[in-house]
Amino acid sequence: MVDIGKLSPAERATYKKFPEPLKSNPLYSTGEQSDYLVELASQYAKKSGEISEKQFDLGGYQIYTTFDKKRERRLTDVVTKARKKALKDDPKTARTAHYGAASVAADGRILAVYGGPDHRKQGYNESNATTVPAGTAFTPFVYAAGLQHGVRTTRDGEPTPVTGESPYNGDDDVPVRTPEGPYWDRSGRKVAAGNDGDRSYGQISLHRAMALSANTPFMQLGMDTGLDKVRATAVASGLLPSSIGARVPALSMGSSTPSAIRMAGGYATFAAAGEHTEPYSVRRITRNGAKIPLDLPEPRRAVRAEVAEEVTSALTDCFRTAHPDGAPATAKVAGKPGTTEKDTAAWYVGTYESVSTAVVVYRIDLAESLEPLPLDAVAGTAGDGVPYGIWSGALGLLG
Repeated sequence: MVDIGKLSPAERATYKKFPEPLKSNPLYSTGEQSDYLVELASQYAKKSGEISEKQFDLGGYQIYTTFDKKRERRLTDVVTKARKKALKDDPKTARTAHYGAASVAADGRILAVYGGPDHRKQGYNESNATTVPAGTAFTPFVYAAGLQHGVRTTRDGEPTPVTGESPYNGDDDVPVRTPEGPYWDRSGRKVAAGNDGDRSYGQISLHRAMALSANTPFMQLGMDTGLDKVRATAVASGLLPSSIGARVPALSMGSSTPSAIRMAGGYATFAAAGEHTEPYSVRRITRNGAKIPLDLPEPRRAVRAEVAEEVTSALTDCFRTAHPDGAPATAKVAGKPGTTEKDTAAWYVGTYESVSTAVVVYRIDLAESLEPLPLDAVAGTAGDGVPYGIWSGALGLLG
């Protein structure tokens, strides 16, 4: 280094001992939430910048991310607070509780994520994990599919339009029907949909059903629309094809297993008037001052603008009905809770001023397996539980 002019003879003379390599990167393996951010951004930079692992490891890259420090700090704080409270209230159950969360702007920028308590002890990122079902937080995609494609109630009939005022049976335990009659599962039982708390609503419009989080109309709507179209709409809105559940009636009730990042991105599609932009975490890369070409995602049409507007309107009523004092009256806010049949996950997903945030709470004992466990009340109640508390706290809402 002295010979090539990178080090002066005087500075070279100060080094008496060879510097041993560090066992870990002090800027990366910190135990802070930033470790998950570094990992997320690094993976995206290598993929979108077409940088090989070998090239990346040589260093010299300056990576400019999309993360918002204020949002990231607030999200981390509210999740940490919720985790500590759960451990205090029920240490045995909370020991296996996991919290994933992500905020994605309508233009695809990932603004904040919560990946886990400590990257050194838990390497996988909970905001990017496809482990647990979306549950009834998936129903807006079913609604969008019905509005976009219409429904068929006879095998050979033409599709007929669906609107927010279209009536459906909102009673609990309603058998799901095909044009030929009831749908039977492989065990020979009629498949029926159920509502939270076994509540029945009678005949109810689809808009009202979404506002009240009534599930049964959307299970039938999925059948009438066509599960292939439900799948296609969810994928167009941002969910990964690999996370989509089997093409059976349970698909409409959220058997798919998207990550928090993907759920936030999917709801952001509705806020973006039906245009979806793939979530991304890096906006610019340079190396030693030279710009690296970066393949940033472009928006593409997922559903018609009027479809997105109706879904957003119903989700707005869903939020306002459950939380009338949860945000200023002038705020653009929409959201929905998500529950699962076996109580293995609890979600809250919603949009506030064009930023979509998804929060999921679930239980897995990583020492045993990746099989989700029942929540056993660690997430609280469906509409006003821990996921909603994290969601509203991360966005600085009233409560």
